[in-house]
Amino acid sequence: MSVGQAEGTGGGSGARATGEGGDWLTLAEAVCGAVTVVGVLRFVINVLWSRRSGAIAPANPWGAATLEWTLSSPPPEYNFTVIPAVHWEIKSPFASTMPTA
Repeated sequence: MSVGQAEGTGGGSGARATGEGGDWLTLAEAVCGAVTVVGVLRFVINVLWSRRSGAIAPANPWGAATLEWTLSSPPPEYNFTVIPAVHWEIKSPFASTMPTA
């Protein structure tokens, strides 16, 4: 630490970026901070709103045909009573729900 920093005479780095080009950077930081705060507030409000009055999602909302969607939520402690047979096929897991062209 230099003597200027210790005495508070501005010898060190200031809290704000000033001088040539510093003003637009400070403005950009403030705008980005405000956008972040608005986004976080929107997220929190959405979580609280959905928790209070949102519809309960069905067991398989996307109609997926993959193994993890065959279990209940939360899954039982043992997962599957019988180990399922898995057959590897080259197709989309959403093949049954995808529209045909």
